[in-house]
Parts: sequence; structure tokens; C-alpha cells
Amino acid sequence: HRNANGSRIRILRDARTQLIKVPAGTARSAVDKYRRNPNTELADLNYTRLLFRPATTEGSEPTLGVTNNFTEQWGLNNTGQAFGASLDPLLGTLVYPTYQGSSGADINAPEAWDITQGNASVGIAVLDSGIACDHLDLAGKCIEEINYVIAQGSTLEDVLGHGTHVAGIAAATTDNGIGIAGVGWETSVGSLKTCWEDYSLALFVIVLGQCDDADVIDAIVDATNSPNYQVINMSFAGPDYSAVFESAVNDAWNSGMILVAGAGNSYSQQLMYPAGYANVIAVGSTDYYDNLSGFSSFGASWVSVLAPGTAVISTVPGEFCGQAAGVPSDCYDYKSGTSMSTPHVAGVAALLREAHPEWRPAAIRSALMTTARQDVAASAGLADANPFDFGAGHVVPNLAFEPGLVYDASDDEYDAFSCGIASPAVAAERCAQLADAGFSFAAADLNQPSIAVSRLISSRTVTR
Repeated sequence: HRNANGSRIRILRDARTQLIKVPAGTARSAVDKYRRNPNTELADLNYTRLLFRPATTEGSEPTLGVTNNFTEQWGLNNTGQAFGASLDPLLGTLVYPTYQGSSGADINAPEAWDITQGNASVGIAVLDSGIACDHLDLAGKCIEEINYVIAQGSTLEDVLGHGTHVAGIAAATTDNGIGIAGVGWETSVGSLKTCWEDYSLALFVIVLGQCDDADVIDAIVDATNSPNYQVINMSFAGPDYSAVFESAVNDAWNSGMILVAGAGNSYSQQLMYPAGYANVIAVGSTDYYDNLSGFSSFGASWVSVLAPGTAVISTVPGEFCGQAAGVPSDCYDYKSGTSMSTPHVAGVAALLREAHPEWRPAAIRSALMTTARQDVAASAGLADANPFDFGAGHVVPNLAFEPGLVYDASDDEYDAFSCGIASPAVAAERCAQLADAGFSFAAADLNQPSIAVSRLISSRTVTR
């Protein structure tokens, strides 16, 4: 620390990572000094990743309280029905309905629920802006509420409404006669508040959600060490790669944790993190016409699957509907973004974990990808794109329960494969280590040692 003029703020939950404070303007040079120190394994900046991008359509649709309105959830079951509301700019009143989708542009949720409705013992750790756990559609769903951003002056309250919306998509109480249905049905959620409110643009009526890597890493470690969680949802993104962050992700993944993250809202192929890490299921967004959403990031080398993310209705705190503080919320709102597509996949992952507790995270990702459909179109008015730019395609959860082939390659094998592509999703140092260990970077040499074949009389291990 003396060489970098740094002072320790705290030791992170993994007991081996330290958060260090250095003089203003010296952070990058300090990282270089730590990296050159033989006693340092990894060093990176404590990057901040955005939870909420005001440049997207996310949050633009006005509030509409609903009662038992499953027809509003086109992403779960789309029959081509009309849905949604918009604000008349002249009269200031809500116009309903506003949208009409295409039949079949959904995730076939009812068909998946015919297979399993999940289990309360399977939990999704929602790393976000907090959850209004007293919402009537989330009553009894929250395992716990933990605040990782107290140092930023933030409370457990979900001021942004983002985390509550995410939680509702993944696991709102289903078939209870009110509101909406959660993809995970019986699945539980935990509010791990890792994102704080940034009021620096409040003059422009913009409040940003900021998620610092150190806080996110702490929450990942806690969720992984807890018996309550099998899935982690991260609906935030940033362009900065961090080897320290990826190390925490790898530790969780290799311990059996399924990590799901939003690909970002840049409508480009730019890698965004944490979705861009090799051991994360990266989720892009589709709209109600089965087009790639006009804001969604995409890319064949790193996006895993797509899921509904445009004009998605879900739970929000009561104050968004003008309800009095302390009154359990029955408020709902539409939001758009890969923030919304991500909990669709997290909810599906929870169902898959309940149905196949023996599957490792790589197998669950493989099941989602090998059963995805490739008929998603480019956004309306935009140039056609190679369908593989959209990852494996649109998630089809009812098929993922019995995928036929499940590829369960090792962490090292997947990383080596990634090192061999044009834009590797792993660090150069990691690629060098794998090369020294004798791993091939050629796609043809990707070893898939444990191929599970369902519904056959016998199975065998195949290596190619």
C-alpha cells in the first residue's frame, strides 16, 4: 500500500480482496503499481455500472394500476392481444390499449408451468436497487433484505423502482387473483441492494442507479455462500472489464451458482459487463413483434439468449402510483430494457434448477441455448442482421426442460474457446495461462466431456 499511497477501506466478503482508497487522480497508476507487486494476484479499478439509462425507453410508459391482468403480460403468453397504455400529450389522460403484439412472440410460460411451477426453496438473489417486499404481489416472496450501499447514504427502500420491477417479472406471486404472474411462480427472491441513487442529474429530473463492483462482489459472495439462492440476477451493465469482478463471477459459477445479466441497452455489439464474462448467461431483449428491441445490445460471441424486454409490466413501489408511505403497494408499471429481459431468464433458470437439480450452471445455459428459436427479426426499420448476432435466439423454456443434448464443458475449456474468437470475452492474462497449460483455442477442439442425453435407454460420455 505504501508504494501506491493507498489505504485499505475494507476487506471484501471473499476474505482475499481489499478495497483501497488512493489520492484523487492516481487511481490508474496505483492499479499498475499493485499489478506489478508479486504479492498481488489481481488489481482493478472499482468500476461503477449503470442500473438505469435515461437514454433508453426504460420507464417511459406511464403508470397503469391493473387487477388480475395476465393479458398485459405479452412476454409470457402473446396471442396478438392489445395491451398497454400511453399518455395523450394534449389531454394528459391514459390511452388504452396502445400496443398490439404478434401471436407467439413470447416465452410460452403456461407450457413451462405445465411442467413445473417451481419451488419456494429455490431463490433468486436480485442485485439491484432494492425491492418493495411489502408489495401485495410480492408478499411472502422475499427471503431477506440486505443493504450493501449504506456508505453511499442509501437505505433499503427501492427509490428507483427498478429492483421491485425486476423481482416481479422473475417471481411475483402467481395465480393469486391480483396483478401479474412471475415467471418463476413459486420461486423466492432476495433483495440484495447493491445499487445506490445518484442525484447528480436531479435538476433534469433524472436519478441514476449506480452499482459499484466492490458492493456487487460482496453480494455475489454472500449469495453463493447462502443455501437460499441458486440464481443471481444482475440487471445492470457497463463497458469496463474487471478481472477482479470476473474472478468473483467464476468462483460463484464454479460453486453451482447460475448468474444471469442484461446485455445492455446500447444497440451495438460492444461487450458489456457483467454479461460479457464467460460464466454469465447474457440476455438481450425482444419486443412484442418478435423483433430485436431497438435498444438491445447484441453479438454472436457473447450474448447467450433473448427474452421479452419492451413494454413489460411489473410491480413497482406504491409511491409511483401516489400511494401513501407505509401502505402495501398494489402499483404496476411498464418498463423497457434488457433489465426486464434478464429476470425472464432468471425465472426460467429457477424453474430449470427445480426440475434438474443435478445440472450445473453450464448445463442450464446449454439447455436454454440449444432449445432457443432463431426466428427473431432485426428491429423494424433497421438493417437485417445475422440471426446469430442475437446469441442462440429467443428462449423457449418449455423445451429447455428436455433439451436432448446438454453441453457441460469445463470452465477452462469454455475460456480457451473464447480466447480463440475475434473479440475474446476473457482477459489476455487468462488466455496466456490457458495456453501455457496446453489448452487449444480452436473451436473444433472444444472438449465437451459430459453430454447428457435425455429420454434415452442409456447414455455415454462423448469427447470431441
